[in-house]
Amino acid sequence: MREDTRQPIEGEALRRLLRDAYVTPALSPGVMTSPDGELFRSDGFYRRVLSRTSIEGRFVIQGDSVCIEGPDLSRLCRRVFDHGDGVYIFVNASDGSSASMNIAYPPM
Repeated sequence: MREDTRQPIEGEALRRLLRDAYVTPALSPGVMTSPDGELFRSDGFYRRVLSRTSIEGRFVIQGDSVCIEGPDLSRLCRRVFDHGDGVYIFVNASDGSSASMNIAYPPM
């Protein structure tokens, strides 16, 4: 995907997309997923789950970016692009690195 040809999801649309969402790395069809991922709660609570540990913080939507911060996290802002087929590209605002992600809405 070329980010320069698509517009990032922004504002209320980004807020709706991440409301009570669990974001995991996008894998090839048929590949089992791991529990690693990121939880975005509608009240601004954020948790990153990595193997058997987790890091908690807060997130806010600022224009076309979701920004995360917390005691164990440096401020991280990412822009989100819809890649199609349920895959979203999260682009780190500070260095341009990106990751393909799936979004699920588990019962909270």
